[in-house]
Amino acid sequence: MKNQKKLTILIGSILGVLVLTLGITSAIFTYQETTNNQQLVLGDIYMHYQEKNAISLENALPGADYKDYFEFTISGKNTYKQKDIYYDITLTRGETPEDKEEENRIPDEYLKFKLVEVGEDDTETEIFKDKTYTDLTNHIIHVETIPKNTTEEINKTYRLYMVISDKILIGNIPEAVFTQEEWPNVFASIKVNVTGDFSVKEVPLTGAETIEKAIAEKAVNNPSCKTTVVEDGITYISGTKDCINFNYVWYSGKLWRITAIYPDGTMKMITDSNITTIAYGANNKFYTDENTTSYMYQWLNQEFLPTLYN
Repeated sequence: MKNQKKLTILIGSILGVLVLTLGITSAIFTYQETTNNQQLVLGDIYMHYQEKNAISLENALPGADYKDYFEFTISGKNTYKQKDIYYDITLTRGETPEDKEEENRIPDEYLKFKLVEVGEDDTETEIFKDKTYTDLTNHIIHVETIPKNTTEEINKTYRLYMVISDKILIGNIPEAVFTQEEWPNVFASIKVNVTGDFSVKEVPLTGAETIEKAIAEKAVNNPSCKTTVVEDGITYISGTKDCINFNYVWYSGKLWRITAIYPDGTMKMITDSNITTIAYGANNKFYTDENTTSYMYQWLNQEFLPTLYN
């Protein structure tokens, strides 16, 4: 709660500071498959990429609404009767500007994305929203196909939105990602690649998606397992160990269990075993304000918290 209060104050204090995010660039893709003699083409097989507009943001602030987008179109035909063409949309880090230093790049996990497909009447169909990635090194964000035996050309237009997460800390405190003096030189640069072939591709699951998949499988394999409750968009995980045996995390030398998944993909964890038996204190309250804190609150923040890895 203390960090949340700091976050509100710090973000409010950087209004008007320039944040540069470079225009998103792209890779063009064409594909043909031939027989083993490399002469006979197995039908009319191709896929092209067309960039329509790139993002260029100035005065961007954490937590801003999705407004600016990068738009691109995939077109292709696949008259080959044996296999679908699978293509993936991939994000990776763009180049560092000449006037910037790499250490001033916004860390990957503080960039937030939304992907939509655009219809003929300019309507948007959301594919995903508020996704973050801890490592943008050729990270697949979406997979589609150009089906086999396609005689008509297929065209699909996408828009990729990007904003800075409001979870980033900016200010002159130890927890800050950037100081206020560093912030004017901070930048984000993202590259979109589209590649395809006949190999089956899948989007990598996030930690939250992996847990949700395990929950769904448990419900199918053992209907008596009541493993989750959803309230206000938050998925709470509970149940006996024979039903809930997939949510263990080994972190900072301790075994933890995931107990809740929030709409943005973040998760709440508790240690699997008790870590102390310290009493709360005379007033029996965990935390009220900086002048009234329990022994437990002080121990957790002063003794236990420093043992966790960043």
